[in-house]
Amino acid sequence: MATPNLGRNDRCWCGSGQKYKRCHLDRDKMQPLRADEINAQFRQIYSEEYCLHPDAPAQCGPRLINAHTVQNHGQLDRISEQGHVIGVDRSSYLNYAKGRPPFVRVGVNEASTYRCFCGDHDREAFAPIETVGFRFTPAQCFLLGYRAVCRGVYLTRQQLKTVPLFRVLDRGKPIEQQQRIQAKATERAKQVQAKLDVLERTKQLYDAVLLDGNYREIRFLGVQLSETPSILGSNVLLPPCDFEGSQLQSLETGSKIDVLTFSLISTPDNAGAPVFVWHKEHDKACQAFVDSLQKVPESEIPHALARLVLSFCENSYFRPSWWNGLPDGTKTALQQRFLRGMRGHDNRSLVDDGVRAVEWRVTGFRD
Repeated sequence: MATPNLGRNDRCWCGSGQKYKRCHLDRDKMQPLRADEINAQFRQIYSEEYCLHPDAPAQCGPRLINAHTVQNHGQLDRISEQGHVIGVDRSSYLNYAKGRPPFVRVGVNEASTYRCFCGDHDREAFAPIETVGFRFTPAQCFLLGYRAVCRGVYLTRQQLKTVPLFRVLDRGKPIEQQQRIQAKATERAKQVQAKLDVLERTKQLYDAVLLDGNYREIRFLGVQLSETPSILGSNVLLPPCDFEGSQLQSLETGSKIDVLTFSLISTPDNAGAPVFVWHKEHDKACQAFVDSLQKVPESEIPHALARLVLSFCENSYFRPSWWNGLPDGTKTALQQRFLRGMRGHDNRSLVDDGVRAVEWRVTGFRD
């Protein structure tokens, strides 16, 4: 793009709709935002609170709570040591770009919390997985998926609100850099909005199931593990590929996109389970994804699950002694896999890379 030749009162070239004099005129002379200012604004955006229950806000309780998407009691407390787990460093949103290690020690009360449910709705909706041991009932599997979908909607809504912050990162930059930054921000806004549209539609499907209490439209696959896994986590996925390296769906804007949720949990009797959940309208890619997992030799499934967590699940937490006891080479490989996943995915994202970091054993499947 050529250097803009605009009058002070012309519309700015960046597409903001503001006059040039109030937007990018002399932007190259402005003081850049400091890293602490950027991080403070990110934290403010991601600390916004509201209830995502379909009956909200009319029937909400008096306060929002720090709802755990990976619950504390019966889950995180199974892998915590001295009240801490290892998780993603959320203290600085610039650390990954600077190449700093992405995982740090996190207190269990702060791990995996989002203020996206009021106390009343959280207790009412999730009692079957918080007050009763997990037994792979349709209701319990659905609620694992519902919680992951709600978290995905909340985070993607907030992510869209960060776009204006990315647009002011061109302060103090020459015009050519300003143009590149604005173009990237515009593309980012389109991608995030497209993802949000997909997740909002998915949440509508799940809301209907929650209110109806009938789970006939929900599909799930559980994998039974012999022990509590050293990694626990939960996330919503738009799976682009399977464990064999085959493309499952296009994530291009305008394509029909299937949504899958994944939870790696502790179960009674010190066992564990990865649980995949999806709505029947998303059968095509999701069924193919779990079919590809079941084709993996049983002894290799735990390692495939570890690749999935590190590539697609930033909402994951590790037992500190497990993480700290890994060989340096293995730890580096896992960190690099996580950082690649933060940048994006390709068809080989889940293909076996030879890394063996877990010692879980599969004892069966539930569906």
